[in-house]
Amino acid sequence: MLENKIVLYGGGLICSLLGGVFILIDDFAGWYWYVWGTGYGWGWIGFPSALENFPDSILILPLFLLASGGLFYCSVISLLGLINQENPPGKQVYFIGIILSLVTVVICLLGGFIVAIEMIIEDLEFWYGGAFWGGVIGGVLSTLSMFFLWRD
Repeated sequence: MLENKIVLYGGGLICSLLGGVFILIDDFAGWYWYVWGTGYGWGWIGFPSALENFPDSILILPLFLLASGGLFYCSVISLLGLINQENPPGKQVYFIGIILSLVTVVICLLGGFIVAIEMIIEDLEFWYGGAFWGGVIGGVLSTLSMFFLWRD
């Protein structure tokens, strides 16, 4: 059973760390428009662009920090479990990791839904960036990792 825990700790560490980093360094979503004869333009939203537009993005920044913070919490728990396998963190610590990684997934999915609705209303082409996918995939895999560690 010890080998399975090493895999869960290692997988949880990699997924949560990469997901948290992607949320902070990459774009959440982007879009572009083209007007015949006048050219085209594009825009994007993410933590870096929210920092550049700080007064206008005061409500978005805490969501990015909460989403990445939840995944960083899971990565610290996984790292502590890898370092000290004889005395792993308690079940309550894993349960908090499950909740925080689920919160990350919910924030990313709701944000993606809001972006999609807005872009459909504005009739713009859009895509999801690395922050969205890192948050969703990293959050789901971190949730699974924390759940299996909690259950054991």
